[in-house]
Amino acid sequence: AVIHAGDVFRTIGYPGVDFNNGGSVKGTIEALQALVDMAGPNTKILPGHGVVSTREDVAAFRDLTVELQKRFTDLVREGMTLEQVVAAKPTADLDAKYGSSERLIPAFYNAVKAELQ
Repeated sequence: AVIHAGDVFRTIGYPGVDFNNGGSVKGTIEALQALVDMAGPNTKILPGHGVVSTREDVAAFRDLTVELQKRFTDLVREGMTLEQVVAAKPTADLDAKYGSSERLIPAFYNAVKAELQ
């Protein structure tokens, strides 16, 4: 079986959350979980960007997204502004693997902040 995941799953870079068009971190996690649930052990998953992957790859990406959600939730609950979060470098330990977090930080900050209200 083959599943084309579109941009909800990628093997290049951080998760994308299209907050400006109604996307949410919660919805992204739910979509990734749905992919994991649909896929079998031999299912090939085509990402929106990157290489053909497995169910385990999607599960790891879901886990990354959950970890990022936790980090940003903590920072938002501390009352940090977007500028303070950027300065805090909440993804510094992950950037070597996933690349620039320049687009991720504002998207996750805004989405998590909206979800907590």
